[in-house]
Amino acid sequence: MRALITGGAGFIGSRLRAALLDAGHEAMVIDDLRLGHPQPAPHERLRVVIDSLGGDAAADAVRAFAPEAVFHLAAIHYIPYTEAHPEETWQVNVDGTAWVLKLCEDIAPRAVVACSSAAVYGFSDAPLHEDSPFAPRGVYGETKVETERLLGSFAAAHPGARVAAARLFNVYGPGDRNPHLMPALMDQIRRGETIKVGNTWPKRDYVHVNDAAAALLRLSEGPPGYAAYNVGTGIGTSVTSLIDDLVSVAGLSGRSAQCEVDSARVRADDGHLVSDSSRIIADTGWRPRVRLRDGLAWLVEDVA
Repeated sequence: MRALITGGAGFIGSRLRAALLDAGHEAMVIDDLRLGHPQPAPHERLRVVIDSLGGDAAADAVRAFAPEAVFHLAAIHYIPYTEAHPEETWQVNVDGTAWVLKLCEDIAPRAVVACSSAAVYGFSDAPLHEDSPFAPRGVYGETKVETERLLGSFAAAHPGARVAAARLFNVYGPGDRNPHLMPALMDQIRRGETIKVGNTWPKRDYVHVNDAAAALLRLSEGPPGYAAYNVGTGIGTSVTSLIDDLVSVAGLSGRSAQCEVDSARVRADDGHLVSDSSRIIADTGWRPRVRLRDGLAWLVEDVA
């Protein structure tokens, strides 16, 4: 199989790229390396195009490569940045998706899988399923709602294609260049600093980057048609529990972590965000394999 990965040098894209190559497939990566990810190493079955979505070089390369599967991962997704730069976020996330789908009009791939996000939902005390209403609370979530609308329209016009939106929950693991919660907490713990946190009670669904990449690959398989799929573990973990686990796996269980509430990080509009991922399990057989404590231990080893 020939597979295109936009954002293929990134956090999740690099894992997906490795999985495809390990399985014997050919891959093309399009990435502008804006987040500082290294350029993928040369490989006999890998082509790399350093360009932004919308670029002529990228378009020409994709048409020549004629991928059978398209994995659209390229996006701006660090929430503080998206809120500070809404126009740029909309251009990359929405206009970029429209550009990819326009190319798909020409190359007619068998499958198109794009990353959406749990940010399309509102908070809920119960696990969220794919029929839960959209209630995005910021620019990033709004761009992902629009991304899914574009995917649905493409699928309706191309009933022979397999089209899927992967609503990723909190993906974690080594290689994330954005200052998300988990790396920031671990850095403070290892330095013995007082851990500054906002709300500690909301539960999030942490899914390992290797499991997320495996889910994307599974979603490219199967019959034609369009569907959205939650990609999570179905297990909610509070910030308090996450800190306890990080302290434990970092080998610091003999001392307690000192936490301090940072008022600047406290959110009034907060709540739980946990998946019901039964649809992807039933339709594809995918299941999360990495337990949170194991994933945290690997993360600690990676930065030691």
